[in-house]
Amino acid sequence: MTKQAGPVYVADTKRDLKSLQEALIKDNGKSLAVRTECLGTCGKVFRALMNDENTDGAIICSFATWYMKRFSETMQTIYAESSKPLLISSFMSVTIPEVSEAAKVVGKAGIPYLPSPERAAKAYSALVRYGRFKRSLKRTLSVSPYRDKDPLRVRGPSQPFLLTGPGNRSFLSKA
Repeated sequence: MTKQAGPVYVADTKRDLKSLQEALIKDNGKSLAVRTECLGTCGKVFRALMNDENTDGAIICSFATWYMKRFSETMQTIYAESSKPLLISSFMSVTIPEVSEAAKVVGKAGIPYLPSPERAAKAYSALVRYGRFKRSLKRTLSVSPYRDKDPLRVRGPSQPFLLTGPGNRSFLSKA
């Protein structure tokens, strides 16, 4: 998402994507209009993005200071409604009072505030690697090394074995 830089990004992308060129010709440039009140628009777009099943998370790059606190409160609300990771980055220093206040707002909500888009991308990459690692652990732990063996014959240091009690009831017991 972008604010006033949007038309530049669209024009740059338009060169490479034929389908976008055709869509913009039909659109007659209406989608390139600059909007000055981006909170309402960005909030709606961001909410739709975080609710989309094809989105795994987001990195927001924020550059303006005049609405940082309000923007952060909006992102905090939307983040609370989602279970997807969100990172916010800005090249502006947290020594600027508005930026510092915004960083505190999102920090209290558990949203990392990073000083550059590059660091945000590295942090997001680490989140992806961690997610893959956790999924691999779940797959590994769900597959028992003893699945093809008779539990009555397998006895390891902490491997449970099956005991049959009166009336053919089964009990699990530690060896």
